[in-house]
Amino acid sequence: MSDAKEALERARTSGWSGRLWSAITPIYDAILEHPFITGLVSGDLDVETFRHYIIQDELYIRDYAKAISVLAGKAPTWRATQEFTDHATSATKYESELHESVVRELGGRSTMIDDAKPSPTALAYINFIRSHVHGSSFVDGVASILPCFWIYAEVGIHLGELGSKNKAYQNWIDSYQDPAYVDAVIATLDIMNGIGAELGPQDENRTLDIFVTGSKYEWLFWDAAYRRETWML
Repeated sequence: MSDAKEALERARTSGWSGRLWSAITPIYDAILEHPFITGLVSGDLDVETFRHYIIQDELYIRDYAKAISVLAGKAPTWRATQEFTDHATSATKYESELHESVVRELGGRSTMIDDAKPSPTALAYINFIRSHVHGSSFVDGVASILPCFWIYAEVGIHLGELGSKNKAYQNWIDSYQDPAYVDAVIATLDIMNGIGAELGPQDENRTLDIFVTGSKYEWLFWDAAYRRETWML
């Protein structure tokens, strides 16, 4: 087992992060079983569906990166400020570049992302994060963005072990099992474990609820993409 996988396993099974993960285990299992995720491995996922997902994910990431920048300013330590600043930069540059390259690789127009609007589920998820990042404490804000950050690393490693028959899908998988990405997740979990150890019962329960809700939005986001959700009116 790699050092990164061992570190993630420790995060899932010990400390405050272990309590967080225990609360979302059924949600994570449902994510792995979703036909969008299983279709990435088999290669059976429709290309148009994946492109729809990538475009929606880019719209989400643009707000997600802004949210992380706000959290960097709220962070209680310089180390945390550095970690969140680095992650915001990575989301702004590397994940956006990944999305744009995948859209082109799948035959999409370069303007498709800029012309798109968030789906109902994407907008709801974005607003969920905005409300906690801008309107609450640092720890509550991190709890709202942590599901995306952490679950993608876990999914990336899981799918990386299985591989994909589709080159574009494999490139996407590789980006989230990349050691640099996983290391950033682990560094954030270390910071959060330190903060979580000092939370009182009321604050811990509130933060746990935010984390669970954000994890549900992760499942909903993939499901909405699988259905190619759009506004009906």
